[in-house]
Amino acid sequence: MKNYDPILIRLTSILGKLNNDERPVIPELAKEFNVSIKTIQNDIYKRLVNIALIKKDKQGRLKFEDGFSLDKTFFSVEQSRVIIKGLDCLDTKCIDNKEFKLIKSIHAKLSTSINNDINISIDSSIVEKLKYSIKNYSCIQIEYIDNDYNEIIIYDALVLKLKIINNRWYTIIKDTSYGNELKIYIDKIIDLTIDNSCIKAS
Repeated sequence: MKNYDPILIRLTSILGKLNNDERPVIPELAKEFNVSIKTIQNDIYKRLVNIALIKKDKQGRLKFEDGFSLDKTFFSVEQSRVIIKGLDCLDTKCIDNKEFKLIKSIHAKLSTSINNDINISIDSSIVEKLKYSIKNYSCIQIEYIDNDYNEIIIYDALVLKLKIINNRWYTIIKDTSYGNELKIYIDKIIDLTIDNSCIKAS
């Protein structure tokens, strides 16, 4: 029997369920993988937090954020390689045919991402702050790297949109000083602070 990392297999399986929109609940996952509820909570809120945008629906079931899928996931090259290595070590006797096909598809996506060098690491907390700002009509101070001028830029701004295209997250902001709209890629953001004292008109 091949050696494999049970944590890696568990995380891969959870990602697969979410990508298929199966909407599992934490107690069911704990029972399925024979671990504690606390372990599954750590999987969701600590181990996966930087590579997947996960939330609960109104019934308390886990799901990806709207618009998010494994096809649009920002794994770093090193994360992808580690997951692929774990998948290669997986003993297929431990899984059924459906799970095997799912693991093969994840393996293919990660391999393609590495070969195309399109992996971009993002700070999911910044995405959450941007979403919060849009939902609550609050302003932000954003600090990011401007490649055109090779310098760090700071803006006080309103967040207008948050989108993903061609495997890359970006935001559209409006500079509160001059009213200019700017497109900023999330991986270029260094820091972001929410200013709840500045509320934009809804």
